Amino acid sequence: MKKSTLFFSFWLLFNPAPNFAQLEFGEIKAKGQETYTIVEKASLYEQASIKSAVVETFGLGQKIAILGKTKEKMTTNGYTANWYWVAYEKNGQIQKGYIWGGAIAGISMQNTDNEVFMLGVTDFKKGKGFWATAKIVKNGQELAQLKLPVMSFSEDSQYDYCLSGQKYGNRGFSGVQSIFEIAHYYPACGYPAVNSYIFWDGKTLKLATEAKKMFDAGFVLMDTKLVFPDQKGGETDKLTLIETMEQYSEDGVALNKKTRKRKLSWDGNELRE
Repeated sequence: MKKSTLFFSFWLLFNPAPNFAQLEFGEIKAKGQETYTIVEKASLYEQASIKSAVVETFGLGQKIAILGKTKEKMTTNGYTANWYWVAYEKNGQIQKGYIWGGAIAGISMQNTDNEVFMLGVTDFKKGKGFWATAKIVKNGQELAQLKLPVMSFSEDSQYDYCLSGQKYGNRGFSGVQSIFEIAHYYPACGYPAVNSYIFWDGKTLKLATEAKKMFDAGFVLMDTKLVFPDQKGGETDKLTLIETMEQYSEDGVALNKKTRKRKLSWDGNELRE
């Protein structure tokens, strides 16, 4: 398992993407952060508005560096995001302009053979919540795409949770090349968190399983521990989920604890109980 920080200096603009990434409250906040365009066509503008002049038109997977975030916002597909001031390289020169946040991958991680895994919040609908799009991109070409729901408590189009990403190898699963863990969390007690596990087999991205967690001011603890095939106690092509629920009194005395163990078998296409 590899992990590296997301907060790059500007000179790291054209280095490979890290194996750990984070998107905070639907916004890409880290100055100098390297990322990519996640849409097939993304326009770069002179100002933070589609009414201003277009500086450049990017295809999928254009590498950019975030220099700053503006107060201006725009809504597309029901999803509202800020505009960002970014830099990119063209003919050996550094160029700058503004791009809408919904066109940018909030999470990007380098995979093998020049492949990049990227994910961004892309859609919002009343009653159905927020959805993200995950993609595997190689040399500007999309190899696979997956739509998945992302956790939020917002009832409007501005995303409020945090997302972070972690890349692993196959963790012992047959036919799997890489596993991407996407954590959905809010940095406060009482808000449920979910970790989504996406399998990449070289052809398709699959949402294999999810693990839920919650800690409520010391009174309730809900946790899910995963045991992968390559870990101690793991079994070939099986994922063990150990789900724990604990309740405490106001003075911290344990009142109740329940544990359930589940095993999911990998058949080469999906995890089944």
